[in-house]
Amino acid sequence: MSAVPALVLLLALAQGPEASPAAAAPDAAADAPTATAPADNDEAEAAPPTPTAPIPYQPPSIRPFEMPATMPDAPLPYAPSANDRVPEKPVGLEAYRRSYEGPPDSRELAYEAGVQRNFNAQQVRMGPLDGAWTVRTRTGAAFMSLQLHDPGRPNSEIEGAWRRSAGRPDARRSGYLVSAAREGEYLVLRWYDREDTGNLTVMRLLPGADGRWTGVIQDRDVEIPVTMGR
Repeated sequence: MSAVPALVLLLALAQGPEASPAAAAPDAAADAPTATAPADNDEAEAAPPTPTAPIPYQPPSIRPFEMPATMPDAPLPYAPSANDRVPEKPVGLEAYRRSYEGPPDSRELAYEAGVQRNFNAQQVRMGPLDGAWTVRTRTGAAFMSLQLHDPGRPNSEIEGAWRRSAGRPDARRSGYLVSAAREGEYLVLRWYDREDTGNLTVMRLLPGADGRWTGVIQDRDVEIPVTMGR
């Protein structure tokens, strides 16, 4: 053996197995399978081949709804029970009052009486103009109807709505009052008969001894004598 190879071996042994060419070879061999792993995974995750023939339809396992054997095949005829009251002849709808099953019991009667009592007490507190009114011309023909709300308190505001009587050729058949107030002895009502033209109609009335009011309606340049009553 020459002196040069012997010197190389001594230097390799002094540096340890990491500097040996033979020791590096196994590490390179170990890295080789890792580089080829992605190719193997791609082949494993590939989609299955497309079938050459259509897959036959499989019906669901849930059965459709079927009527129970105990259900009748036809509607059952109505038969009154022993507690039902069967009228001897047909009864019109207008003959019933509140309940179709029979006369009201004591609890229902007490409730109805309480509602009516409170309603009457509230009506007593209202002013004399509260309620429905009809305005008629001098010939007695109905001109319009009014529904007024009079709280009956001092300086309280009167509200209301109006509706022209059927058969009159008016552009607008109903609406709300703009104002309703007492001006001296007169009751003055104002409303827009034709909003598109801004025409304000005014009715001035004086009370009569029989509970009716008489006066005129001023519609632009025309005055119509009228009477307002219940």
